Amino acid sequence: MKACSKRALALFAALACILTGAAAAFAQTPAEACSAVLVHLTANVPAPVVNSVGGEWAVLALARGNAAVPSGYYDGYVSRVKQTLRSNGGVLPSSSTRKTEYSRVVIALSALGEDAANFDGRSLLLPLANFGDVTAQGINGAIYALIAFDTRDWEIPAIADSAQQVTRQRLIEFILNRELGGGGFTQAGTAVSAEITAMVLQAFAPYQSDAAIQAATGRALAALSNMQLENGGFGHDTEGETSESAAQVVAALASLGIDPAADTRFAKPGGNPLTALLKFQKPNGSFDHGAAGTGNTQMAAEQAACALAAYDRFQNGKTALYDMSDVTPKTQLDAAKADRIAAVRAVTDGLRQADYTAESWSALQAAITNAIAAVYAAASIDAVNAVAIPTIGGLVLRPQPKWWESPPLPAFLHLILRVLFFGWIWMR
Repeated sequence: MKACSKRALALFAALACILTGAAAAFAQTPAEACSAVLVHLTANVPAPVVNSVGGEWAVLALARGNAAVPSGYYDGYVSRVKQTLRSNGGVLPSSSTRKTEYSRVVIALSALGEDAANFDGRSLLLPLANFGDVTAQGINGAIYALIAFDTRDWEIPAIADSAQQVTRQRLIEFILNRELGGGGFTQAGTAVSAEITAMVLQAFAPYQSDAAIQAATGRALAALSNMQLENGGFGHDTEGETSESAAQVVAALASLGIDPAADTRFAKPGGNPLTALLKFQKPNGSFDHGAAGTGNTQMAAEQAACALAAYDRFQNGKTALYDMSDVTPKTQLDAAKADRIAAVRAVTDGLRQADYTAESWSALQAAITNAIAAVYAAASIDAVNAVAIPTIGGLVLRPQPKWWESPPLPAFLHLILRVLFFGWIWMR
C-alpha cells in the first residue's frame, strides 16, 4: 500500500511539472548545473575541433570551469588545431571573410596556456592586426578581437600598412561609436540586442577605469534591464526568449563583478537572468535553445556552460571568464615539469641495484614511476611542485656473503689456476 502511495505521489509530481511547464523541476543550484553541463560537454564533445560548435567554446567552458576531462583531451585539441592549419595552407578555414575564426581559436588556446604569438611557428594574432579585416564583420569582429588580445594581454603585432594597424583603443572606439541612442548595442538595425550588448560588456570589463567606457557600461546595463522579460530572461532579436541570450547576460554581469542572481536591476517578478538560464537545462545536463526545445541545442549547451563557468568563477573570487592571467603559460609549466622529473629521477643517482634487496628496489622504482606520472598529469606549477620526491629511506641493503660463503670460482679461472700450477711443477 505504501509503495502504491509513493508511486502515486511521484506520478502526481511529474504530472504537475508537465502541467506547469517546470523545465527546471530538478532544481539544481548554479554549481550543480555547471557541473552537469560540463559533464555533458565532455561526453558530447570527445574530440573538439576548430569550429564554433563542438570546438573552441566547449574547450573554453571546460578549461575555465576546471572540468575533469580525459587524459590528453586538451593536447588532442591543440594537435587538431595544428593539423587544421597545416592542411589549409597555414590559415584557418573561413578566416578570409571571418577573422572571428582567429579570435575564437586564440581565446581557447589562451585558456590552455598555449602561445598564440608563436603557435606551431605561426602568429595567430597577426591576422587580427588588420583593422579593416577585423571590422569587416562589424561590431562582432571588433568585440572578439579585443577579447582575444586581452585574454593574456597579448601584444598586437605590427603590420606594414600603418593605416590599418589595430590598436586596443581603435577597437574600443569602433565599438563605442556603434552605441544605440538609448544605450546598448546591436549587430544591425536599431533595436538593442541582448546578446551583442552582453558581448560588448564582456569586452569592456577590463576597461572600467575609463570614464567613457564606464558610462557606456552603465547605459548598456540600463538598456538590458529595460528589455528584460518579466521572467528574468531575454528575447533574441527574431526568435523570442532563448537560453543563449540569458547566458551572455549572465557571463557579462559576472565579468563585471555583478551578481546576476542578486542585483536589484535584474530582479524581475518571475526571476533573474540566472534563473531564466537554468530553466532551459534538461536532466541530462544539456540546454535547450528556445522554450520549445528547437534550435541548436549543442550551441546552447556550450554557451550556457561558459556562462555558468563565468558565474562560478565570480562566486569563488577567481579571474573573469576571459581574464586568463591566472593561466600558467605552457612553456613555463613544461619547464617546471622537466625540472621536477629530473629531481625525481636523480633519487637513484650513484646507487647500484645489486646493493639492495629486490623488494625494496622494486618499491622505490614504483614510487618513482608514480611520481613522474603525477608530474605529467599536473595542471599547474603549484601542482607540479606538490608532487613528493621519493626517498631512499625504504631501501634495504642486500646481505653480503662471508668469504667462506662466496660462490665457487668460474670454470675458466679454475682452468687458468690449473695451468699455472702444473707449469710451476714442470718448471721445477
